[in-house]
Amino acid sequence: GTHVTARLGVCAGCMNSMIRLLLLGLVCLCEARYLNIHIKCSSFVEYGVTRINTQITAADPNNDIDLTYKEQPHITLYLTQFQDEHIDDIKLAAQNLAPSFQSCQVILQNATAQGAYGMWNALVDECLQQMANATVDALYQYITPNQPVPSWVYDLPEPMRSKKIEMVTKYGSPNVYDQFQPHVTLAYDDRTPARLAEVFPSLPLSATGMRPPAFAIGSVGPHGTVVRGSDLISIPLPQ
Repeated sequence: GTHVTARLGVCAGCMNSMIRLLLLGLVCLCEARYLNIHIKCSSFVEYGVTRINTQITAADPNNDIDLTYKEQPHITLYLTQFQDEHIDDIKLAAQNLAPSFQSCQVILQNATAQGAYGMWNALVDECLQQMANATVDALYQYITPNQPVPSWVYDLPEPMRSKKIEMVTKYGSPNVYDQFQPHVTLAYDDRTPARLAEVFPSLPLSATGMRPPAFAIGSVGPHGTVVRGSDLISIPLPQ
């Protein structure tokens, strides 16, 4: 009877430990959030892409991005999951980082439909690359470790696939450093993506330059977007 009681006590102790670990895991999940560190579009470009987005939706009703009312046009510098306990550190780091940025002339080039996404791609020049690199350098210490690799990465050819997996493992994002792919997202349709492929070649977009007016930390909406009016912080950039 004593041995049985002892074993039951050990099992109860094991169960209590497991419950504590599970609760700790749940707490950790609750104390993390995705943030999109980005640069804003100029007012001229924002007006243009908003109209283009409306045009895309008219041709493809399954487009799930609404740049007029829900999402904010932007170029992502760093999108990943961060630890909630470091939000103040992240905002402070952004405030300290922004004054070091040069006034970049960002060139938006060709619009492409890739899978479910429709994008207006930006030229990766030294100024924009340095801005993105500095952002990751300053903030990756605050990310949630061991983040999952996005499923689309596994569909990429080598050596790009391995490189992006490495970036996720180290920095929580597949699109950083030499994998940086700046763009303005115009559309997302995972139900009828072929429609995007039909619509995009005829969009009235040509190469356009802009000077980003602000560097910001935004809350993340569907498909990696930035939710309008949800910035944690927005810092003016030199023009």
